[in-house]
Amino acid sequence: MELFIQLWEPIKALSLSDYGSWASIIGFFISIFTLILIKRLKKSFMFRARVDIQGDLLQKLSSELSKLLGTYTASIDDITEILTKVKVKLRALKKGAKGDLEHDIVNAISKIEVFLETYWGKSSSPIPPEKNAREIYSLINIIVEEISNVKSELVVGN
Repeated sequence: MELFIQLWEPIKALSLSDYGSWASIIGFFISIFTLILIKRLKKSFMFRARVDIQGDLLQKLSSELSKLLGTYTASIDDITEILTKVKVKLRALKKGAKGDLEHDIVNAISKIEVFLETYWGKSSSPIPPEKNAREIYSLINIIVEEISNVKSELVVGN
């Protein structure tokens, strides 16, 4: 009982203004927490809304890239153009991606950037190796498959 009295005395001494100040501080932190949650929700919603379109566009660009890889040296300019478009699409997808999909997107973007730097002459090689373009093509196909898995999860409701 004596412990309760010792704890109650400081609380009893607080004025209404003190309670208001504490409520204001707590309200501020609740507002910040709410804003963070809303931002996450918006990010998730935008990703879910775009995943179909972005996946289809990546699939289309992947098939174009596949055709051009057969004549790599002659088609290097077109391949570079497609990879530039793919990089933009992947950056848009990265904003809402999570887990393995996000990891693969980051990996593909970095490989595309290295490829483009080599192409634009920031490297000593005249054109990027065909092996690098094929690796990027494989990464794009992996991402397309992961997007189709995400789409099916969204349909189920995860």
